[in-house]
Amino acid sequence: FNRNKKIDSVKGVSKLPDSVIPEKILSYVTSKYPGNYIIEWDLDKTTQEIKLDNKLEMVFNHSGDFLRIDD
Repeated sequence: FNRNKKIDSVKGVSKLPDSVIPEKILSYVTSKYPGNYIIEWDLDKTTQEIKLDNKLEMVFNHSGDFLRIDD
């Protein structure tokens, strides 16, 4: 949680519940990577980052628009 008591990071060893992932990001992942699932989500000052079960990391803006794959 951040100092405003809002969630800013969720990590797991298995699939995160869909309810903790912003809808636009979840929709993007399920349409582009249907065989994979999100195991980590981080909210930063200007971006949101996720990690899939295949270790692929992606960056989105605060609106949930895809920006890039992180190396």
